[in-house]
Amino acid sequence: MANELSTTQAAAFLKDEGWDFAAIQAYRRYVSSIFRRVVAPMKPKLALELKQNCYQIGSPLYTVMYRASRLSAADKLALILQQCTAVIDQHGFLQLGQRYSFSPTMAPHDQFLRYLRKQVQRAFPKKSLKQYATDGPHADVARKIHLFRSYIDRHNIIYIREHFAGSNDLEKLLKYGQKFHLKFDYSTGANYHNRFLSHQTWDYPKNMKIQVTKHSRMSEFIVDLVSGQFVSEWTLYQIHSNQMVDSDPMHYDLTTIAAIANTASFNYGLPIGQNVTLDFLDHHSHRRLDVQHPDDPDIRRLATNSYQTTYWQYEKDYPTGRYADIVKKGIRDNLAWQKIPAHQRSEVYDDFVNYCIQRLPLRNPGFYHYNKQRHYNGTLK
Repeated sequence: MANELSTTQAAAFLKDEGWDFAAIQAYRRYVSSIFRRVVAPMKPKLALELKQNCYQIGSPLYTVMYRASRLSAADKLALILQQCTAVIDQHGFLQLGQRYSFSPTMAPHDQFLRYLRKQVQRAFPKKSLKQYATDGPHADVARKIHLFRSYIDRHNIIYIREHFAGSNDLEKLLKYGQKFHLKFDYSTGANYHNRFLSHQTWDYPKNMKIQVTKHSRMSEFIVDLVSGQFVSEWTLYQIHSNQMVDSDPMHYDLTTIAAIANTASFNYGLPIGQNVTLDFLDHHSHRRLDVQHPDDPDIRRLATNSYQTTYWQYEKDYPTGRYADIVKKGIRDNLAWQKIPAHQRSEVYDDFVNYCIQRLPLRNPGFYHYNKQRHYNGTLK
């Protein structure tokens, strides 16, 4: 009886939630295969759990249905936004309802996120996401799916913090990588995540970027070099009792919202780093989908608007500017940096940048390599 309830009667509520016939058929096959391995007394409880999983984006059951659906790529994106009752508020912030949530078991490298990313690439294949958001039949989807990235970032942070132990976020992130035998990417530039107030003077990077995985560079984490904690906009947002985000920029102090200016950003395209991915044909996708994107919320636009007297600006890469990533090859770069006394870091960093310039056209080797050369026979080579 429980099996019948969980398949036949489920078709009605699945259809109401926007699923097509192919997705519903996939649900039936999935549930039938599960029930065949479960004793009768457990079936009512399991039926309830499976229905709950339908409301958890990225759960195994949700993923099976999502992949099986024959909706177009754009309509698949619209489906998630519809299920989440996604609405852009008066301050340009995407607000989500509470009926749907991300599956607590969905890791930052999960197959569902890889598939979702592919749907964005298929739905918006040629022009920039900003252009798609300007006109056309899927303009609303383009605007909302850009803002949806922020919620994926929040989920990824929650996943790492809730599933792994450590004295700080970096230790937890590294344990996550060890558990799943993942290689991380440290090579893509992080100057957009090291912004500083425009009336101040640039000294050296405070944050590093870690992307998951080494070759996909899909989910990313911005980590404070000193504290090892994640740098995220979600540490600053005020949440109302109805779980809506207070998105009014007038309720925040511009000078204290560095985390909003420097926050991580889930990548729909492939960021260009030092690790070449030969099987990814569209190497311009990161610029089209993640850089040339629709408008950010007002609060982030306020933080990074260069037309203001005070804003959070970024330093240009060397040799035009004085920005060079301290962490480029891995955690050993950060460990080497931590050994530099705080009062010497500005001077040492300046020398590090000069060293990187002298190496051109060779790439930045990371601080560990520089520091090793710096102490070789007491001279910098």
